[in-house]
Amino acid sequence: MVSHAPPEVRHRIEGTRLADLPVGGVEILMHRKAALREWELRHAADAYWRLYWPLEPGGEVTYLGRKYALTPGTLILIPPHTAYDSGCERPFTKWYVHFTLAGLGNAFRQGIFPIQPTAPMHPLLRVACPKKDGNAPPPQTNILVVLHLLSLVLSAASDELLRPPQTDARGLRGLELIQQRFAEKLALKDVARAVGVSERVLSQVIRAETGFSPMRYLQELRLNHGMRLLRHTHESIDQIAEECGFPNRFYFTRMLAKHRQTTPAAFRKQAAL
Repeated sequence: MVSHAPPEVRHRIEGTRLADLPVGGVEILMHRKAALREWELRHAADAYWRLYWPLEPGGEVTYLGRKYALTPGTLILIPPHTAYDSGCERPFTKWYVHFTLAGLGNAFRQGIFPIQPTAPMHPLLRVACPKKDGNAPPPQTNILVVLHLLSLVLSAASDELLRPPQTDARGLRGLELIQQRFAEKLALKDVARAVGVSERVLSQVIRAETGFSPMRYLQELRLNHGMRLLRHTHESIDQIAEECGFPNRFYFTRMLAKHRQTTPAAFRKQAAL
C-alpha cells in the first residue's frame, strides 16, 4: 500500500507568550475611477470605509455643517457610519476605495479626515490611481498596491482617527449593537440595559459619535440600507421595508421623502440610469 498523505508534523513548544495581537484584516469592496456629472449623497452613513483621491476640483463633502472640498493632491478618508452629505458644483473625476477593517471594533471615531500624501504614498497613488487608465497595472498587482496604500493612509491618520480614551466603552457597545441590529424592533432602554449603561449616557455617546439622536440615527441606518437594496436588488418595496425594520412600505416611503427628498420608486429608477 502506498500513501500520498503528508507525514504527520509533531510540535514541541516551550516558553512564554509575550504578546498576542487580535486577528484583523482588510477587505477591498470597491476600487474604481469615476467621472461624475452629478454626485449627491445625503447622510451616507455606510458600514464601510471610504478613501477619495480627486483628480479634478469640483466635489465637496459636508459633515456636521462643515464643508470639505475635494481637491487634487489631498486624500479624504471617511470612517464607517459617518453621516455626511456630498455634492459637486461641476463635473469632476475621482478615484475611490471602499473597504472594511476587521478586528478593530469601535477604535476609530467618525468624521472627515483630509490627508496630505507622504513621500511613500505618491508612487503608490500613481500606480493605483493613475490619471490615465492606460497606465493601470494588472488587477492582482493593483490590489497589492492599494493594500499598501491603505496601510500607509491609516497609519498617517491614526492619531486623529483614534477615539478619545474617555469615551464610555459601554455606550460604544450600545452604538455597535444598534448598527448590527438596526432592522429589529429596538428601544433605547433595551439597548442600554443590554450593555449596562443608562439611557442618558447611551444617548450622549450616540449623539457625540453620529450627530443624531438615537432614534434618528436608527432611521438613518434603515434608510441607507433600504436605498442599497433599492439600488442593488429587485426585491419589492414591501420586502425592502420589512428587511429594514420599517412597519410597512408607506412609512418607508414617508421617511425616504422626508429625509432624502425622493420615493422608493423614483430612487430605484434614477439608480438604474
